[in-house]
Amino acid sequence: MFGYLRKVGTSLLGVRFVEAYKCMHSGEQIISNTSRMAVYRKHFSTDSFYSNIDYNAITKGDESLLKKLKIIMLEVEVLRQSGGRVPEKMSTERWIDVVNMKSKSQRFKQLAFWWLNEKRREGDKEKKVIKRAVREESLKNINKENGHIYYGFGGSTIFLRVYDSTIDRWKNSRLIQAMQFNPTLVIDCGYEQHMNTAELNNCAKQLVYVFSENRSHDQPFNLYLCNASRENRLLRTLNKLIPTLYDDDFPLNITANSYTDIFPKEKLVYLTPHCNEELKQFNDDDIYIIGAMVDKTNQEPLSLAKAKSEQVRMAKLPLDRYLDWGIGTKSLTINQCLKIMLDVRVSGDWEKALVHVPKRKIKTEEQVKELIRRQSGNYYSNSEKAKQKQFSNGAAKPTQRRQNNNLMKQLF
Repeated sequence: MFGYLRKVGTSLLGVRFVEAYKCMHSGEQIISNTSRMAVYRKHFSTDSFYSNIDYNAITKGDESLLKKLKIIMLEVEVLRQSGGRVPEKMSTERWIDVVNMKSKSQRFKQLAFWWLNEKRREGDKEKKVIKRAVREESLKNINKENGHIYYGFGGSTIFLRVYDSTIDRWKNSRLIQAMQFNPTLVIDCGYEQHMNTAELNNCAKQLVYVFSENRSHDQPFNLYLCNASRENRLLRTLNKLIPTLYDDDFPLNITANSYTDIFPKEKLVYLTPHCNEELKQFNDDDIYIIGAMVDKTNQEPLSLAKAKSEQVRMAKLPLDRYLDWGIGTKSLTINQCLKIMLDVRVSGDWEKALVHVPKRKIKTEEQVKELIRRQSGNYYSNSEKAKQKQFSNGAAKPTQRRQNNNLMKQLF
């Protein structure tokens, strides 16, 4: 490691990083974990990028995690000094996510993702400022040209403005009514350990869509988030996206208990794409469960195993019955499953409900015709290859066989 530091210390890291690392690993001046972190703060506190790091929250007194954190900080600084894609701000939670990643490539990809998000937000702010300035200038020009009050959007009008908060309160009132009278649908949030940081963030965004689309529907479900403790990383990310998540008047049921502890087991039906039994029709008396998991890297049948271990009935959406499946797995996002269940509950028509399946996963008529053409072409080409192979092995061709037969008839 010291050879690596000597190699990059003068060109990229700077002297203070090399001195901090050597000082902490000399074994003479530093004895305890706390004093090591104090020395590290001394050398890194001059940079605002590292000034807000909570070492105790990240390492929790673990020597191996502290050592890994220091090496990762050196990697990040090398990337910063070389002009790599590193975000300007790194919170304690981000450092925890980076430390928990297994490989260097995963860490660099995550840093680049955060950097891109920062640049997008900066670009959006600049666009808003420019748009506001153009709009104000246009309003001034309109008033100067007309010489009287401007009527219309952004000007004087007789209509009262309906704010987004008013619409939200109206939609929330329908959810409160659904809690009393409508069927229940459960979202199982117990798959946190099977997802990486990017998948957790994606899953949290899907849960936001689930709440929004359920609230916008005419007949919403009574949603339950089960196995959802406040210490859950998925719920912490969801709380960032929905700051009012834990308010007393927020129309969503969130519990750390399992669904088997809340509802009768004979009413539970776990929706999983890995089972054999299809869901033929929606039953208002059943309570359907959707697993909150993004399985881009993990394709194991975890929902099937969980339903079997808990002795819960299972069913899958009838995708093969109504759709000509094209590419990709038959796993849908959480919000797509919710929209399918909402529509099939109201209409009872699976063909109408399955329009929410992405078109990119379904074969079009042209693709089906092309597939049939290729298969027929492969059949004829394979038969021709078989004939050529037969003739190349010494067998007589049909014309030569007829000539031989005629010659035999003439001789005998």
